[in-house]
Amino acid sequence: MPGVIIISPDDESVGFTTGDELAVGVYHDIENDILYFSDAESIYQWEGDSGNQQSYTWKSGKIRLANPVNLGACVVEADSYIDVVLKFYADIDGTSTLKLTKTVANGKPFRLPGGFLSNIFEFELTGTDVVTRVSAAENIWELAEG
Repeated sequence: MPGVIIISPDDESVGFTTGDELAVGVYHDIENDILYFSDAESIYQWEGDSGNQQSYTWKSGKIRLANPVNLGACVVEADSYIDVVLKFYADIDGTSTLKLTKTVANGKPFRLPGGFLSNIFEFELTGTDVVTRVSAAENIWELAEG
């Protein structure tokens, strides 16, 4: 499957991200800090065309906690909520298990599924909207405390 890999050493929140574009050429305009890429037919400005946003899939690394807990609340902060899907994984008996798939419609906190304990979690985002933060906690009060 062709695509692009985005790694941002200057911004750890970006981490490792993939896209479905096939970039055959890339140019970084250092003076204006603009990235351009070509798919061999056209030239595009990266994050420059709000009417033609590209889809992405981003998955966090394994988030390891000292003790098993049940994360019960989550919030996704994004620039808009037209196309944001969150998947929530928990390590159950040594296997990363999908516990929730949710289309996120707004920036309000929501419940994560209960009934299990784990100390290893992962989050995956897909969509086209710019997501700035995903926060999770054992309950809504801890989430509000930040």
